[in-house]
Parts: sequence; C-alpha cells; structure tokens
Amino acid sequence: MSEAEEIISRLESKGPSFRIAFCLALSGLTVLVIANRVIGAPDVIRTKSMQVMDGTTNVGSIGIFSGKVVLGTTNSKTSLVSIGEGVTGTGVLVLTGSNTKDLVRLSSTKSGGASVSVYSSKGIEIANASPNIANAGSLFIQSSTGTLIGEVNGDKTNGGAIILHDANGTETARVHN
Repeated sequence: MSEAEEIISRLESKGPSFRIAFCLALSGLTVLVIANRVIGAPDVIRTKSMQVMDGTTNVGSIGIFSGKVVLGTTNSKTSLVSIGEGVTGTGVLVLTGSNTKDLVRLSSTKSGGASVSVYSSKGIEIANASPNIANAGSLFIQSSTGTLIGEVNGDKTNGGAIILHDANGTETARVHN
C-alpha cells in the first residue's frame, strides 16, 4: 500500500469531523498557492514613509524629509543614524546625539571628494577634514566656541602648511614646505 493510500485509509477510519478538517486545510492550502501565483508580490511598494516598530517604539524609519529620502535608525523621536542627501545635493551619513545635535557628518562633495566633520555637544563644528578647491586637502580644528585654532593644508604645488592660531583666531605660527 502506498503512503497516499495509507493516509486515505486512516482518514476513512477516523470520524467525519477529522475528514472535514483535513479537506478544509487542503482546500485552504490550495487557495493560498493559487492566490500567490495570481496576485504575487508587487514589484514596487509606494508609500510616503515606513517605520520599523519594536512594540510601540519606533526604532527605524525611511521616508521623505525636506524633499529628500532619508533612511535611519531612531531612538523614540531622536534620529541616531541617518543616510540621505545633504544640503548641497550630495550623499551624507550623519550620527546624531540624544540632544538631536549632529556629532559626526560624512558627506561627499560635488568635486568628487569627501568631507568628515566632528561637532561638539552644542552642535559647533570642532574638526573638519576635506578637500578644498585650490589645495589637495585640509584639516581644520576649532575650539568649542567655533574659533579656528589649527589647520593643516595640503597644496599640490608647494607641499602644504601647518598653521596654528591663538584663542582669538589670530595666526601665531606657520610651518610650510
């Protein structure tokens, strides 16, 4: 006796309620398989935003913000990590503190390079490394009030310079090639 015949034989020996349940389950499975083939999964999902929830807490989202698509993780309403388009129309990755201030920003530049900025807890840029228009690259360090205190500039023609500033931003020392 084959396996299918054994199953049918067992079904015939059971009560009518078991047979009805088996037939309904088999019918439901058939409907699901047919529906999946007919309806299928959509190729494109259209929505204005999506949120990833952990119970009642929003832990991530993707949506439109200021006319740009932003993908990020959140801690309640505070964005911790976001990826999207920056103000200059280039890509940007931002790490944000619990006080909603940017802490680190990695952005691409229109000239094809990248820029890394580090901010104080008050949102003031205290360090920046990026290419500049005339030189090969630069590193700026500022005080927590935003006053320039040091810089390293690369220069394709002259080799580069290290420049130090006092607390008022006045140049106090320069080393160059």
